[in-house]
Amino acid sequence: MNSISVVVDEYLKASGGEEDYTAIEPDNYILNILVKAVANNQNVKIMLNTNENIALFSNHGEYFSQINNEKEFYTAKASDYTVTCLNPDQIEVYRRKNGCGGNLDEAFWKAGMYLSKGRLIEPCKRDDVIELIHWPNLTRLPSTPNTMAMAAFFSRYPTTITLASRILKISLPELFTFYSAAYKAGWVIIHNHKPVVVPRLKPFKDKAFLSELLARITGL
Repeated sequence: MNSISVVVDEYLKASGGEEDYTAIEPDNYILNILVKAVANNQNVKIMLNTNENIALFSNHGEYFSQINNEKEFYTAKASDYTVTCLNPDQIEVYRRKNGCGGNLDEAFWKAGMYLSKGRLIEPCKRDDVIELIHWPNLTRLPSTPNTMAMAAFFSRYPTTITLASRILKISLPELFTFYSAAYKAGWVIIHNHKPVVVPRLKPFKDKAFLSELLARITGL
């Protein structure tokens, strides 16, 4: 199922029927893991204890997934995941077995779409003037009921979320979800302020390499 058309209803139930404009801090979720891996050009396997996982190949700009429930996978707490660095041999096995993976930016779209649930994800702001520069592929990506209308609008008319809500007569929670997903995928330009500078993130430790190195040292 590639639609999460109930996203606004879920949001309203969770908020008691009232709109909540508090932004979501992505550091506590898989988005931070994805950003950290890509920022350091690392190839990693991100896995839950259910064995559901995605293999992220920053070098190739693609990812492979083995997930039964995308919504649960992408909304788990960051501490619930195990992150393992992959070596070139492991990457080659993945690619031989699975062929071409999905585009890396689509993993960010999914994470943003599922995590938002009608709220903005930091650093998105409701008064940002945004322009969509890449359309999501709605044949294979989760979406909300009005995703196509929002994509068409923001690709032609850079404007704010609040103004778009009045023009399109689409609820703010649904627009927040669309913007959050598109921003995290890198598919929007913000016209009224400079891009947020992401602080340098430490790379994930290659535990397998460290264990091998320690074994060599202790074997001397």
